Amino acid sequence: MELNNLEDSYLEILIHSGDNDIQMDTIYRQKDGSFFYENNLLQGPQITTIFARHFNIQNICIAPGYQLKISADALDDYSTKNRIKISGNESECYAYNSFVDSILTISFCGDIKKMPEQEAIRCLSVFRDIKDSMARIVFVKNDTR
Repeated sequence: MELNNLEDSYLEILIHSGDNDIQMDTIYRQKDGSFFYENNLLQGPQITTIFARHFNIQNICIAPGYQLKISADALDDYSTKNRIKISGNESECYAYNSFVDSILTISFCGDIKKMPEQEAIRCLSVFRDIKDSMARIVFVKNDTR
């Protein structure tokens, strides 16, 4: 991981293993300034959150065999979200989550808690359809639907 403008010497990683099982680990800065994390105990896909005092990246998919390279500007949340790059094998999972986050940012439904029930159901249905379409685009190569 290459994180510009990050003063911290370590990061924390939360590994969400499902059923409220969360493991926490520490990632220390290497001599070259980068961060490296390897976990040989993973049994399958996991969702992680990586954070420091003024920095966080959420919904990173990791699994055995994944080799991800993360580059970001850790100056502030806006810089991180808009300048993050994740590459490597299986980086499509993060691309999907970025698409979903961008839709939530646009917030085409407004405040769903304040909507009448039927309007909220319609909005959630549209959002689910968009998420499913994005998942096909990201995970299914050559999907024309």
